[in-house]
Amino acid sequence: MLRRPGTGDQAQRLREQKQDKTDAEAPFPAVVMGPGHWMEVKDAALQNAIFRGWMDWLAEGYSSHDRARFIPMGAMPGTAVDFFQID
Repeated sequence: MLRRPGTGDQAQRLREQKQDKTDAEAPFPAVVMGPGHWMEVKDAALQNAIFRGWMDWLAEGYSSHDRARFIPMGAMPGTAVDFFQID
């Protein structure tokens, strides 16, 4: 299924990179739909889990398709930043 430009799966994004003559990209969550809402979660442990879920999916899932071409951008929670450690 072809999605809107810039929003597809890894194969679509690689085709678009070739079309756009782009060597790599830095996937990140849309602030409006991602961290903008995630920061509204008042429970610190839950907020941290949401952010960790994004980071794990991006690093171990989406970006692992081609690490040279998908360079993940992190997102940090607003609560207990010291709790949220990168392993």
